[in-house]
Amino acid sequence: MCRYDSLTLYDGSSADARPMGTYCTASPDTLTSSGPSLFVVFKSDSDVSERGFSLRWNFVRQDSRGRQRHAK
Repeated sequence: MCRYDSLTLYDGSSADARPMGTYCTASPDTLTSSGPSLFVVFKSDSDVSERGFSLRWNFVRQDSRGRQRHAK
């Protein structure tokens, strides 16, 4: 449980999907969802102001052989 702000990622289109993790400060370099959706929940309080969170994403396609191809 995070003391202040948190970011929770779910592998699907709602909070009913499988949680991928909750992050208070540091987060992993890379997460990959199992499908086309990723649900994000950001919780904040008014006690402490810090730098916050940053999220970048890439869209990845698979070819007919299942190999990943990064979309342009």
